[in-house]
Amino acid sequence: MTTKTSIAGINLNSYIFNASGPRDVTLAELKKIGESGSSAIMIKSCTLKPRMGNEEPRYATLAYGSIQSMGLPNLGYREYVNMIPVLKKYRKPVFASVAGLRPADFPIMVKAFQLTAVDAIEVNLSCPNIKGKPQVAYDFTASAKVLTQISRLGKKPLGLKLPAYCDLAQQQIMAKLIKKYNIKFVTCINSLGNCLVINSKTEKPVIKPKQGLGGLGGQYIKPVALANVR
Repeated sequence: MTTKTSIAGINLNSYIFNASGPRDVTLAELKKIGESGSSAIMIKSCTLKPRMGNEEPRYATLAYGSIQSMGLPNLGYREYVNMIPVLKKYRKPVFASVAGLRPADFPIMVKAFQLTAVDAIEVNLSCPNIKGKPQVAYDFTASAKVLTQISRLGKKPLGLKLPAYCDLAQQQIMAKLIKKYNIKFVTCINSLGNCLVINSKTEKPVIKPKQGLGGLGGQYIKPVALANVR
């Protein structure tokens, strides 16, 4: 049985590779992914400027997944642009991922990665763990504005990283935007935002940021993810 597949015309040796998450921030971490069996290298969602992220503890392993409120710790997009030649030496596709803190941030970063050797660019409209910053993907007017700004900046395929939509009407609106702007792939879904896990012994949240609210991941959210994929 073959595990080969393709995304946006990019050939992959298997259908398994890392998501943009807590363990692909530094060059050392990305090199480990390059050396692993991962069929591609997905870079951490980056912002215009470096970010330390939220206070710790901000990640907790649970029985069937995890809860985290990382807050997009990253080195800033310029550092990742400079890493591309090193990562391409692993002879596997490299995906950039950008996460603007405001709509105007996205075209700056997309344009910069369009000028590199990355194979595709993931546009993260769905980080649920930034204090005071709503998810762009829940505001369809703002989403359309971002897509208008980034859709003609280069020929490399663009994808969207989306949140969980629990309303069918939201799914339909976003589907229309995806078709209108010729989005080539969808990363679906980001962690299920603003969940709360309490340590039964201490009676306190297991993570600290946002009074313990964080993104839930793992087996817990598979049914939600499958519904959104469909």
